Amino acid sequence: MHQYDINQLHKFHPDFNCFAMAPQVEEDPIYCAPRYSRGRGGVAIFWRKNIDHLVQKLPSLSNHRVVGIQLSTKYHNLCFLSTYLPTRSGCTDQFKESLDYLDSVLTQMGSDHDTLILGDLNADIGLSGGPYCTSNANEQGRILQHYLSNWNLVSAHLNIPQYPPRSSHTYVSEAHGTLTTIDHILCPKHLLPLIGQCHPLDEDPLNTSDHLPLICHINLHLQPHSPPKVAPTSHPKPNWKKVTTQEIRETYTKAVESALGSIPLPALNVLISNPQ
Repeated sequence: MHQYDINQLHKFHPDFNCFAMAPQVEEDPIYCAPRYSRGRGGVAIFWRKNIDHLVQKLPSLSNHRVVGIQLSTKYHNLCFLSTYLPTRSGCTDQFKESLDYLDSVLTQMGSDHDTLILGDLNADIGLSGGPYCTSNANEQGRILQHYLSNWNLVSAHLNIPQYPPRSSHTYVSEAHGTLTTIDHILCPKHLLPLIGQCHPLDEDPLNTSDHLPLICHINLHLQPHSPPKVAPTSHPKPNWKKVTTQEIRETYTKAVESALGSIPLPALNVLISNPQ
């Protein structure tokens, strides 16, 4: 993804908001490079507008490989980081640098946040990442697994059983047809019971990417959205000392006299002897 793509993302769907970042590299005027080069970065994250009041962007923690938002839940804050790590080919040093950056982000957030890391991590952690992995670890996967152990994070779909059993792969190589699991939804281990399901979707003709989408259903208790509290308006008490005799006569005495005049007089034989 590049700078010119970001405006298009904001037009993707009227029900969603988006936070995206792209590398600051100008396009080559002849060959349009690096438009067609892969692994350079560019990430985005979407959320529905009806929870906009619960979402806060984290621009200070974001760059062209990581963007983050914070979601207010009933118990504490939950952060989502959308990531795109360097590709495998000759980028091991860049890959480690990206993981070091993620490590600093998690340290900065502290223990009062639970963080989920989503996206194309370009790392297959194999069976060491979970019992339901069906592919083999690669070099970057072994590096990533070391970090996951320090962060106490796991790949959700490699640790949640699927019925019927599914393949864990999220990428099919066009060159030699190998299947790898390089897309992940990483979450703290204690959040696994909140995840109802997590698995790659099946191939679909509308999916033009060589990656399979990875979906996850998480049951969260969000903060109730209530309007700001407004103090009830009390009716002012009249200050009778400011009322003049003329005002009393005009607004009270005349009205009472008029009402009394409509009352029929009693018969003479029932008049009391002392009207006082």
